[in-house]
Amino acid sequence: MMSGELAGSGEFIQVPLYEGTVGAGPSGGIVTDVKLDKYPFKRAWVEKVAGTSSHRQADLVLIRVSGDSMCPTINAGELVLVDQWDMGRYNIQNGRIYLITEGDGLIHLKRLLLNRVDEKVRIVLVSDNPAYPPKEIEIPAGEGLSKYVLGRVRWAGREFE
Repeated sequence: MMSGELAGSGEFIQVPLYEGTVGAGPSGGIVTDVKLDKYPFKRAWVEKVAGTSSHRQADLVLIRVSGDSMCPTINAGELVLVDQWDMGRYNIQNGRIYLITEGDGLIHLKRLLLNRVDEKVRIVLVSDNPAYPPKEIEIPAGEGLSKYVLGRVRWAGREFE
């Protein structure tokens, strides 16, 4: 996972953009730890999303999207602001958009549905583009969600709840 280094004073906070892409399609993408640039976000909005703690705000990073599986909600080439806060990764909100990996090194952008039955935990990966069917992955016993769920998308040209 990447870690943000927010900079800025006054009205704006600079959020880092990382090299690589996150796949919104069947092939996924790989995100590196190489920072390419920083983009300004209004401090008041960042504080609404991540609170006033600079440590908590450093959980925010930008990543470029490739693929069309999340169209029309998120399109190829768009930047997404991802909140990597640990508590958000443990407490999945059904129907929200997250970065997820299946442990293969590729990172996907999908809407998640969490399904807990007895001791088994399953995550259903849902694309907004109907051309891509949902996919279900089972979390092995003893493994936490945070190994698979890397962060929640909070913005892609518009705010996501």
